[in-house]
Formats: sequence, structure tokens, C-alpha cells
Amino acid sequence: MRRSRDDGAGEHRRPYAELHAHSYFSFLDGVSSPETLVEEAARLGLEAIMLTDHDGMYGAVRFAVAARELGVRAGYGAELSLGLSAPQAGVPDPEGTHLLVLAREIEGYRRLCRVISHAQLAGEEKGRPVYDVDEVVDELAGHVQVLTGCRKGSVRQALVQRGPGAAAGRVSRHGRAATRAACGSSTRRRGTRSVLGGARLNLTAGRATRSRS
Repeated sequence: MRRSRDDGAGEHRRPYAELHAHSYFSFLDGVSSPETLVEEAARLGLEAIMLTDHDGMYGAVRFAVAARELGVRAGYGAELSLGLSAPQAGVPDPEGTHLLVLAREIEGYRRLCRVISHAQLAGEEKGRPVYDVDEVVDELAGHVQVLTGCRKGSVRQALVQRGPGAAAGRVSRHGRAATRAACGSSTRRRGTRSVLGGARLNLTAGRATRSRS
């Protein structure tokens, strides 16, 4: 799967990083394999791409292998499903709200995997992870970035349904992890590195490593 010069990506990468991509491991939400996502990112010449499947890192290894072979910078995260009352497997429009979390460095990846594992065990049913938001924040604070752009994101839903005050309350409750992470971010450059943790994270070909800058 080596990237050729004639794959349509051009000589330079485009200054855009896809931070919210689902593979077919997010049933009824993503349709492409992890390898296909990486191949398309290479074809388009994207700056980087993040794999953020629902409540798991199922495609991370395959994603990393493909990214390394094609020379695509990759990162990893997950979309956490909050407030589920029953298993949602096969439900076209699942209930609950989503918290989109991007891991920073290897420690962030470890902590995110631990949070997901605990939630899956707590749910006691396949397809129904149960997260304690306060525990999630305590475990991930300083090691992730949190995005609010998901259609089912709690901040967006609060803004649409109850207005700016409710959205601000959601940010206060769920945003502590992102706020503490951002305190260590570099603002020297806008774009991929500042969004994903500044000088503390480099997106490399399939793996996260500490920056020397």
C-alpha cells in the first residue's frame, strides 16, 4: 500500500486534519475500513486523520499499520456514548449524548482505553457502556482534547434545546479535562498540533511520540 506520486494527492499536504472519522467498527455510522480511511486521507493529501470510533479502539492497530505504510500522520480517540438506558447495537439513531475525546500521547491513549474498558464492564451488556462523567474527567484530565462538534454532543444539544446558558453549564461540567489539557498546549502554530496538544504531541506515521520542540 505504498503511496505513489500519481495518487492524486499532489506534492504538498493540504492544511487540514480530519479529527472525527468513524470506520465500520461504528456500526451504522461508519462504512469504511480503517485502511480505506487512511488510503483516502493519503489520496487527498490531508495533514492528518484521527480514528474516533464509538466506545472502542477496535480498528486502531489496522489504522496504525496502514498509516505507517502510506506515510499518513494518524491519531486516535473515541466517541463516548453517555446516558444509555439499553444496548444500542443496530439502532439507526441511538439515544444518549456523545463526548468526542482525542488522546494525547501514549499515556492519553492508555487512559482512554482504561475508561472505555471500565464503562463496558459497568454496563454488563454488549452495546451499553456506562460512564461516570466525573470519573472520566478525573482519569482523562490533562491527557486528552475534547471536541464539541458532534451532532449528539452534549454542548451542542444543550445549546439547541435550552440556549447558551445551558451550553455553558455543560462546558463547565464536561470541559475540565479539555481545559486542563489546553493549559499545556502550544499556541505557536494554529492547526493540527495546537488542536491536538501543541508541542506535547506529534502525529507521526501511525504512532504518537513526544515532541522535541
